[in-house]
Amino acid sequence: MNQFKSFQDFRNEISIIELALSVGYKLRKKDGIKWPVLKDEISGDKIIIVNPQSTSNQGYFNPQDLKDKGTLINFVKNRLGSIFPYLNGKSEAGNINAVLYNYQCLPMPEKDLFKIDVNNLVSEYSEKEFHIPDRLSELKDPTYLYFRGIQSQTINKTLFKGKIFNVKSNEYNNIGFPYYNAFGDTVGFELRNKQLRHVIKGTDRSFGIWHSNLPQTLESVILTESPIDALSYHQLKGKKNSWYVSFGGSVTFGQLETVKTIIACANVSSELKIISAVDNDEMGRAYTQKFKETFSENIVEDLPRLKDYNEDLKKSQNIYKRLKI
Repeated sequence: MNQFKSFQDFRNEISIIELALSVGYKLRKKDGIKWPVLKDEISGDKIIIVNPQSTSNQGYFNPQDLKDKGTLINFVKNRLGSIFPYLNGKSEAGNINAVLYNYQCLPMPEKDLFKIDVNNLVSEYSEKEFHIPDRLSELKDPTYLYFRGIQSQTINKTLFKGKIFNVKSNEYNNIGFPYYNAFGDTVGFELRNKQLRHVIKGTDRSFGIWHSNLPQTLESVILTESPIDALSYHQLKGKKNSWYVSFGGSVTFGQLETVKTIIACANVSSELKIISAVDNDEMGRAYTQKFKETFSENIVEDLPRLKDYNEDLKKSQNIYKRLKI
C-alpha cells in the first residue's frame, strides 16, 4: 500500500523547476539574471525561482502578480484549472495531492487512510493585501530624522531622493520608508516617529526591502537592519557609488534574492564590495553569516562600535558638541 506523503515530503522531493519544465515551461536564459526564470509560452505565465539549489526550501514568485508566490504547494494551487487539471470530486488539497502523486507516478492512498491537513496550504509567504498609506506626501517635515541625528545634507542627497516620505496620522508627520520588490514595485511601508515604529498592514517583508537609489556604477553595497541605520552609516562613512539596503529588522532568503536580482541588473564594478553594517549583537552576527552564505563575494564586516550605527552617530555628535564648548 502506498504510504501517504505530506506536502513537506513533496517539497523535499520535487523541485518547482522540474515540475514546471514537465508541464511545458521553458528556461529563459536570455533574461540575464543569475537564477532560473521560467515561462509558459502558451499562457504567458512567468515565474522566478528563489533558493533554486535547495528543493525543500525552494520558492517562486510571479513578477506580474505579487500574490502569486510561495512554495511548490502554492505553485500547484495557483494553477489548478489552468496548467494543472482540476477534479470536481476532490477538495483543493486533494487536487494538489493528485497532481503531485501523478508527477511521481504513484497511486494516491485510499482516502480513509489519511487526513489532509488543510493548514499545510498556508505557506510562509502568506497572501497579504497592501495599500499605499493615506496622506502620503513628499518629505517636507524631517523632524524625526533630525531627532535621530540625521542631517539635512544627508536627507537631501540624490542617493535618497524619493526613498523617504511623510505619512500624516493624527496630525503627526511620521517618516515613511517604502519597501520594494526586485522589480521596483512598492510592497510595503514602515512608519517611524518618536513613539512610533509601525509596519503598514499587508507589507511584504518576505521579499520586500527598503533601499536607496542605485548609482551609475555600483562599487559598494551596504546591508543594514533599518533605514535609520543606513542613513546614519552614510553620514558617518558614506562614499560615492554606494547602494544602501535595509531588511527592516529581519533577514529572509526572499529579501536576499531581491538584493541579488537588483545587483545583477546594475552596472557593477569589478571590485564590488558587500558590506555588513548590521547591529553589533548576536542577531547581527547571525545576519552576517547569512550574507556570507548568500553572496559569492567576500563580505566585509563593518559593525558599529555601539549597538547600531545610529547610536554611533549620536555619540559622535555629542563628542563634537563637547569639543566645541
